[in-house]
Amino acid sequence: MFSRKKPVLRPRSVPIAWLLLGGVGTLVTLSLVIVLATGFIAAGRNTVDLIRERVSEVMAVVATRTATHLRPAEDHARVVADMIASENFDFRSADIDRIRLTMAAMPQIRGTAIVLKDGRTIRVGRNDLVARGTWKDLGITPEGFEARTRVDGVTWSDPVWAADIGHAIVVAQYPIRANGEVLGFVASGITTGDLSTFLARLSSPSVRAFLLDSSNHVVAHHDPHINRFDEHRSATPTAEELGDEVLAAFIRGDSRDTSLLRGLEGLKTAIVEVDGVEYAIITQHLPAVLPLEWTVGVAASTESSEILFTRLYAILIAGGAVLALTLFLLWRVAQSVRQPVTALALASDSIRRLDLDSIPDAPETTVAELRDASAAFHSMVGTLRWFEIYVPRRLVKRLMDASQTDGFPTRSREVTVMFTDISGFTTLSENKGAGEISELLNAHFSLVARCVEAEDGTIDKYIGDSVMAFWGAPSRQEDHAARAIRATQAIARAVHAENEVRAAAGEPPVRIRIGLHSGTVVVGNIGAPGRINYTLVGDPVNVANRIEQLGKEVDPQGEVVALASAVTVEGAGDPPAAAQNLGDRTLRGLSHPIGIWRLS
Repeated sequence: MFSRKKPVLRPRSVPIAWLLLGGVGTLVTLSLVIVLATGFIAAGRNTVDLIRERVSEVMAVVATRTATHLRPAEDHARVVADMIASENFDFRSADIDRIRLTMAAMPQIRGTAIVLKDGRTIRVGRNDLVARGTWKDLGITPEGFEARTRVDGVTWSDPVWAADIGHAIVVAQYPIRANGEVLGFVASGITTGDLSTFLARLSSPSVRAFLLDSSNHVVAHHDPHINRFDEHRSATPTAEELGDEVLAAFIRGDSRDTSLLRGLEGLKTAIVEVDGVEYAIITQHLPAVLPLEWTVGVAASTESSEILFTRLYAILIAGGAVLALTLFLLWRVAQSVRQPVTALALASDSIRRLDLDSIPDAPETTVAELRDASAAFHSMVGTLRWFEIYVPRRLVKRLMDASQTDGFPTRSREVTVMFTDISGFTTLSENKGAGEISELLNAHFSLVARCVEAEDGTIDKYIGDSVMAFWGAPSRQEDHAARAIRATQAIARAVHAENEVRAAAGEPPVRIRIGLHSGTVVVGNIGAPGRINYTLVGDPVNVANRIEQLGKEVDPQGEVVALASAVTVEGAGDPPAAAQNLGDRTLRGLSHPIGIWRLS
């Protein structure tokens, strides 16, 4: 009933720290990564959408307001042309005042020129400026007049220098027709300086507006102080001439595409880098309502956008820090669980090896269940220490080793049995208290046990002042007889040395008898269910005891009288040195004599 099954292969296992870090940590990491990734992607898309929306809004505002700023010139030219065509307009002072009055409602109009078919010109400006002249004064040629009056709608001129007002102007031109006859055309002008001032109001330190003509020359600039024409120029300046390195790099094509702003409807985008700073260039043609091949645009530093993305990265870094902190705390929790569990595992292994003395105290833990388990475990160890007092540790260890292969079946086994007994123990213990007697016996038994265990023998039991031991079980020992004889000689030497100490202390010597015999016995778990011993049963046990008793006759006063049967001596090989053959002796309870040897 005590046999064990062969060990079953256990499934692969992982340390609890890895389970917590690898299992729970992985779940926490995946959860946090999913949340961070989702949040980062959503926030990134929101940021990109916000930037794209801001760019679209800025460009819409700049383009719309630029068109709105230019449109009054068209309206004014049309109003004046209709006024001249529909009324009796003779260009007297009162009529000129009426033209000037229409300019009052449109502050961006710097002046109006009326070019008549008969070659006359009248220029009306603010501050009571009126100049009458001819086509030649304005550089009008018949071809130019024809081109301006051939169309039905508004045409725009390239910027030209107006010496009388000291500014470059752009002019909206509208033909004067009455009853199908061309009378001339009206040209209402807005200075490029006014356009630049207007763009400056739309700009900010990080967003700078500009206006280019079809040749990528600068019509208006966010900095009106550098956007000057002189009277000797007939073309608008270039970005290099204005000193705008950012705009110049864009016009030269020193730019790259940007996926961030790609696909914005009606907008063209590019990135230029000047002095280590990146700028986003966004351009758009003026609204179709204006018959101009001009391009309005803004140059925006990417620093503000980088700040938005920096915030996103800061969120990502913060999330990573939270993840690292979570894993660190989880590692601490894993350690707080692993250490007591590992201590319990090591202590359990010590119990498996019956090494109860090496079991350390369990580390402190704040985990209630582990604390309770540790307390229960150490209570169990205390109980086992009590069992250890009464159960031979070495025997149990051997039984455990043997059980790994063939369990605990009761079997016949060739063994050598030893009995020892203290001669004259009654006399030796006279006048001694219980404590002294116990101390004497414990010291003697310890001496005998050390010698027996040194030869891998097993203490079977202590009977009064006697010891029963054996070799050859539970593990097979082919040299069991030789081991028993060596142990006997060691006991004799130890007793002699101990008696010298006792003699020096004035104590009487301890005399012992030892009996050895070898033979086949029944070995196994024998006893009632409530009290079972692993022991030997058979004639060799009785014979060994009788041989030990024979020592009383051989040498009643000998310090150590060690007798062995001839079977044991022969089983050990050659007789030990100085061994004495005592011949055949008939022992009590035996029907036939056996050979006896006395060991030195």
